[in-house]
Amino acid sequence: EQSADSLVEGNVAVGVSWPIHNHMARRCTVRGNVCLHGEAMRLSFVNCDRFVLARNVFACGGELITEPSYTGVARLEANVFHSGSGCVRWAFHDRLPSLERNAAPVAALPAGAGSVIADPGCRCDDGRVSYGHRALARRLNLPAPDVSGAGCGRE
Repeated sequence: EQSADSLVEGNVAVGVSWPIHNHMARRCTVRGNVCLHGEAMRLSFVNCDRFVLARNVFACGGELITEPSYTGVARLEANVFHSGSGCVRWAFHDRLPSLERNAAPVAALPAGAGSVIADPGCRCDDGRVSYGHRALARRLNLPAPDVSGAGCGRE
């Protein structure tokens, strides 16, 4: 809520239907995260401005929907979007971060370098991420976070 110039990096979310939700934030970077879910997944950037999504993996079994305001996501860099149902879509809100309605024409999708809709064959076993589609992971320089030591009671 209302953060600015923040970095969200190296996280793993498994079995979470809404792993990314930001509200009224600006100029933040979401980088190197892996979000996996067997059902539908939602990513939201409500009334946000100028986010950068870089080298993330968003893979789910159902519909994958990204919901930004028109200026919410400014740049995509080498992300992977995958829906097992074949439905990856962006649903833009017409509200700007100022809460005013947008009246100007906007691009259909944010500018990007190399983001793809593809199945990375991503898995997370005991907190360790791996890729079945290794060539894709290498080409996009995707991270393979290891969060096996995270959580209560772990050393």
